[in-house]
Amino acid sequence: MQRTRSVDNIQFLPFLTTDVNNLSWLSYGVLKGDGTLIIVNSVGAVLQTLYILAYLHYSPQKHGVLLQTATLLAVLLLGYGYFWLLVPDLEARLQQLGLFCSVFTISMY
Repeated sequence: MQRTRSVDNIQFLPFLTTDVNNLSWLSYGVLKGDGTLIIVNSVGAVLQTLYILAYLHYSPQKHGVLLQTATLLAVLLLGYGYFWLLVPDLEARLQQLGLFCSVFTISMY
């Protein structure tokens, strides 16, 4: 993107879904207290966010990119709200969040 100053042949959705995937696994790692998950997914989320910002910078259609980003972030926030507010039992929350992250990762790939 930086070399060609263009995003003509690059799809945006993989960057966005990978970022959401990293953020989901990061929340699972925090809930579980797993340092490895926290470190790996923190680095992944930062890198994917940088890719998204670079894509946004070079994209001529910023409105569509921002709309997709806002939509998926809203879904992510709704998921966080569900898992953190409506599932009071820690073990149930851990199991449901782990299942969600696994299914999301499989569907993403």
